[in-house]
Amino acid sequence: MRTVTFREYLLLIEAWFFLALARAILIVMPFKRIAPLLGKMNNNEPSSQSREYTIILHHIKVGILRASRFSPWRTKCFEQAIAGKAMLRMRHISSLLYLGAYKDPANQLKAHAWLIAGDIVVTGGPNIEQYTVVSWFGS
Repeated sequence: MRTVTFREYLLLIEAWFFLALARAILIVMPFKRIAPLLGKMNNNEPSSQSREYTIILHHIKVGILRASRFSPWRTKCFEQAIAGKAMLRMRHISSLLYLGAYKDPANQLKAHAWLIAGDIVVTGGPNIEQYTVVSWFGS
């Protein structure tokens, strides 16, 4: 097992903080109050950047995944997308937070949130193509 660097450890703490904040916001605030915090609804796609930009996105993605594993509270897709958006915003990196839905074979409605910056899926993982985008928030 690889040793975590000090920089990765700090990023893990940052991600953990924003996951906790995202969870608290989702518990106490109605969505109509959360939506403006996410950015402009149905805003344009951000453009991709340099290799350094890609490395930063990767580190944030890994930090959120690691922090999610060690969180005693719920850290599902929406919390992860909100935390990632906040972390990217602090670094002045544009992103899009998508909200989507689909009906599974049992006719159950499934919802999902994911975050994309440039061409990189920061949170939300695989199989996002099965969801119909309901809305998106860009900044």
